[in-house]
Amino acid sequence: KAPKAEETASLLDQVVELRAELEERIKDLAIFRKEIHEVGKLMKIDLFQTTGNHAPRPNQQNINNHRHTAVLADRVLNSVQQTANKIQTLCTELNNESSP
Repeated sequence: KAPKAEETASLLDQVVELRAELEERIKDLAIFRKEIHEVGKLMKIDLFQTTGNHAPRPNQQNINNHRHTAVLADRVLNSVQQTANKIQTLCTELNNESSP
């Protein structure tokens, strides 16, 4: 049974809404990623800054935690971008199928 035009239009509307929401989330994640990198830069400055003759010893655990967080944020961003690309492809296919 082929879907009715109304059902297809409704699904297309839902896909367009989801795409807009995903694009907004991608922007938020990109901002989050930049903030993580900025925090990392600040952490490195704080960890290696010298005070007088005594340099504080960098906390290796904090450095590793930062690196791990940055890697995870990058993976999440890439995953969301791939999902958005798949949705874009579906939108294009739906547009092509619904066009006479």
